Amino acid sequence: METLGATRSEQDPCDWIWEQPDWRARLRLDQEDLGVIWDSAQPPRSCSYSYRLPRSDVEAALRFGP
Repeated sequence: METLGATRSEQDPCDWIWEQPDWRARLRLDQEDLGVIWDSAQPPRSCSYSYRLPRSDVEAALRFGP
């Protein structure tokens, strides 16, 4: 997550905050997948990515944003 520029939450080591100029996301490292909630001017959007996906595909999807 650090390679994306995300910051680990002080309250929960499984949560990361990733801020971009147009949006903010909370990344959650769960047992079976990576959960993402994007906060922006629009209603929050969430999705999850399986750990079975290639890392490069997940990072590309995350960088694309909500």
